[in-house]
Amino acid sequence: MSHPRRFILTCLGLLSLSSAFLIAHAQDFQLRARVDEVEVPISVRDEHGALVGGLRKEDFIILEDGKQQEIASFSTDPQPISAAIILDTAITGDQLRRFNLVSGTLMKQFKAIDEFAVYRFDHVVTRLTDFTSNPQNLEKSFDAVRDIAETRPPSELGSGVAVGPSPLRWIIDRAQVGTNGAPDRPDRPSTPISPKSGEATSTKAPVVSRVLHDAVYMAAVDLEKRPTNRRKIVLLLSNGDVTGENEHSVGETVGRLYRDGVQVFAVDPEHKVFNHMNLLGSYTRGTGGEVFDGNAIESMAAGLAQVVDQARNQYIIRYRSSNEITNNRPTLRKIDVKFKEKDNKKFKVVHRQNYMQYP
Repeated sequence: MSHPRRFILTCLGLLSLSSAFLIAHAQDFQLRARVDEVEVPISVRDEHGALVGGLRKEDFIILEDGKQQEIASFSTDPQPISAAIILDTAITGDQLRRFNLVSGTLMKQFKAIDEFAVYRFDHVVTRLTDFTSNPQNLEKSFDAVRDIAETRPPSELGSGVAVGPSPLRWIIDRAQVGTNGAPDRPDRPSTPISPKSGEATSTKAPVVSRVLHDAVYMAAVDLEKRPTNRRKIVLLLSNGDVTGENEHSVGETVGRLYRDGVQVFAVDPEHKVFNHMNLLGSYTRGTGGEVFDGNAIESMAAGLAQVVDQARNQYIIRYRSSNEITNNRPTLRKIDVKFKEKDNKKFKVVHRQNYMQYP
């Protein structure tokens, strides 16, 4: 081979390597740019509880760890929804029947562009349907929950064991962590595991696990796989009780929600005196969701409708964090949203409060 030809081939080879390096570097930069961009969904309500529209980018101030951030983009366009609907089938039969009466209200809120998956849990988690846009699949999942409700007598205490007043139960529940396997029938209450032959038994009623953390974690993992152009939410019907063993802790589950940008909304079928100590608040506040009252048929129907409406019609603000990680470890950041105008302080603002910043 002649020297000029060899020189040309060598140059072409180096050029190819350089191009590959530049493309890889550009892809790496794009990936880091996406990771560094923080998305903050914001809902604003007036004193009557109605969603407030017509606000502009200039109306908002975004703070991260107390440091004001520059808003990179602002959107008010409604987004298609990917909803993971989680039903706590360990609540009372009356509460499940209340949901069955108003489930049609929830079904009407979804549009053809939306998709949903349905899960139920007591001491195990069961996926009743994968993500679909077919309302018939949604209805079949609700029928399975209806069958469970019909196995329960009216006004019974539920399958879990309540220990003491709400504050004490809140502390005890959070000391739990595993799961007990898959149920034989998704349309029947899961049968608690009985003691093995020869094991000592107690005269006390067994504590049946309620694996709320595992249910939310599974939903978060499934939502992570959905398209990025969708508003990803968990809609949780539960009173927030957790008993027995969960494979995933609340901290691990919340961290997953923060990482994947999933919002949690909850409808609580019970009236809570100590709402500020409820686990539902821990899931919803940090992710930008909200807890709605479901203590009566009318309030539960309204709450289910509000969840979808609020998730679809949010202000979306994006910014690039000006904070830097100093210890080369993921850092939990605190987000705060304020109004520039004092007159807007009468509005109730619900927004994503935390996210995990990675090195």
